[in-house]
Amino acid sequence: MRKKKILIIDDDVNIIELTKVLLESHNYKVSVARDAIEGMKKAKKVKPHLIILDIMMPNINGINTCKSLKEDKKTKDIPVIILTVKWMAEDQRKGLDAGACCYITKPFETEELLAKVEEILQAK
Repeated sequence: MRKKKILIIDDDVNIIELTKVLLESHNYKVSVARDAIEGMKKAKKVKPHLIILDIMMPNINGINTCKSLKEDKKTKDIPVIILTVKWMAEDQRKGLDAGACCYITKPFETEELLAKVEEILQAK
């Protein structure tokens, strides 16, 4: 069976490393982008099964990145999990309105993230 591909778009090196190690230890193939511009290019090239996206990034924020991904015919069907420090209900609403299927706040429980990833990928 082919490994499911996940793209992490985040500018925090520690979060990238933690998330990457967690997902790879559960047999996922992980790609990384350090900002939204690189992330949107990689999403089209790699065609991941899932994207994990931060909101607060340089250049383009995660909300606008999610909207752009959902408006592009090549990436619109890729589920997006927003993983961010922004915890206010308004932020969560904006993320879900932008097309994210899930919103998880940092710091996060690794088991929670992994459960959401597995749930979303099994439903696909």
